[in-house]
Amino acid sequence: MIFGGTGFLGNEIKNLLSKRDYETQTVSVSNKKSDYRFDISDFKSFDKLPVNFFNIIINCASKGPDKDYLDSNNLNESFNVNIKGQQNICNWLKHQKTIKKIINCSTLSVISKPWKINLTEDFESYNHGDHVIYSSSKLFQELLLKTFCDKQSIDLIQIRFSALYGKGMKKNGIIWK
Repeated sequence: MIFGGTGFLGNEIKNLLSKRDYETQTVSVSNKKSDYRFDISDFKSFDKLPVNFFNIIINCASKGPDKDYLDSNNLNESFNVNIKGQQNICNWLKHQKTIKKIINCSTLSVISKPWKINLTEDFESYNHGDHVIYSSSKLFQELLLKTFCDKQSIDLIQIRFSALYGKGMKKNGIIWK
């Protein structure tokens, strides 16, 4: 199951897995091509999913850094998707007996690398500046999921991309390749 499976990153992962003959299903808030359409910030929506069916969860669901960091709607949207949505995924997972692994794709920034500090994959860090709401909500998401998986003894892989290549960006570098 890929949460956010019709978004920028989730769609690429779905296509890659499909080419390798893995069966995938997706959850998306708005895309009609998704197998399940609902808002992950509404826990009752998880009733649409089958029980004890999935064995691997890939989380790509995210509210990106596309607005002013002082905008209160941006804060609410980031909280609802990146934090409350992750909490709801964890609460749903507590009742799933078939989950063997969770892969969390955490993107601290999806547009270039607009900060000067070094972000690494081996410890919790986040950037400063205009992406502060987004990056702090994603860090909180990572910590919430790690705590949950440790307590539930579920195998967790956290993949933290420090930058992804979106529309208009030059396709070069190690992540692209």
